[in-house]
Amino acid sequence: MNNKKLAKFKMLRNLIIFFHENSAIIEKLPNFNEFLADLESAVALITENDEEKGKVPKVTEQKTILHDALITITVDHANKLHALARFLKDQGLMSDSKIYQTDLSAISALELVKRSNNLHGLINNNLSQSAPYLLTEESQTKLRTAIDAFNGSIPQSRQAQLKTKECSMLEDQGFELAENTLEEMDALAEIIRLSDPIFYSKYKNARKTIEITYSTLKAQGTITDLATGKPIPGAILTFRLQGSTDVVLEKETAAKGGFMIKSLDDAIYEVTIEKIGFKTQTITVTISWDEPCNLDVKMERV
Repeated sequence: MNNKKLAKFKMLRNLIIFFHENSAIIEKLPNFNEFLADLESAVALITENDEEKGKVPKVTEQKTILHDALITITVDHANKLHALARFLKDQGLMSDSKIYQTDLSAISALELVKRSNNLHGLINNNLSQSAPYLLTEESQTKLRTAIDAFNGSIPQSRQAQLKTKECSMLEDQGFELAENTLEEMDALAEIIRLSDPIFYSKYKNARKTIEITYSTLKAQGTITDLATGKPIPGAILTFRLQGSTDVVLEKETAAKGGFMIKSLDDAIYEVTIEKIGFKTQTITVTISWDEPCNLDVKMERV
């Protein structure tokens, strides 16, 4: 839940506790217990679907791990095949084996599987002379295993995304039901505004949604050289929602390699860190309302 929903959810739970503590008074209000049952059902619906959403990231996290592993092994095999192609002076093979990590990180999941499969086929076609370049049947089996594992995770991730969307819709329905119920309760509370002013005042206070305070800083960190420990200015951090290829935010490190981000919604992100002369990295981070994310990355030179 975002901050606004979380604050409202806390208000709803506190209201239910308040009503049960004042059951003798609410008994005087017509049909109030029916509305209380509706409110409890709404809170249960919100709670259930929020918990279900919390289980989904485990699937997408696994897909990210398999995605990164496939890119790593594909680039490694491509580099070895490219070395063989240069020795053979095979211009076509040299061109086909030019595969870069940044390119693979930017393409879709299905395109990545296609590119990796094509490379697997190219290596098979040259397997008889590729052993000195550490391209063997064993290495091909490892590449095939990585391709199949990631390809198998794609439908699971899509199902997880659909599940998240479904849970979000049901959660919104819970909030809508709660809001409609509270409007009915507000009207009934006016009946005893003068006869039970203390209860009425306490109800109005409990009915307020208290905004959650949190730091405006969402993420911060420093990008440094793994070998020297020196800061890396001008490194580009690209934030994408986990499971999506759409860019949410790009940030460039300052002169001392540091960065600060304030405008970023609470979510799980895949962050790609790039700098010419260094190996591109992609990591997964969680941005939450209650504390800033510290993202310190050490980059390895190419």
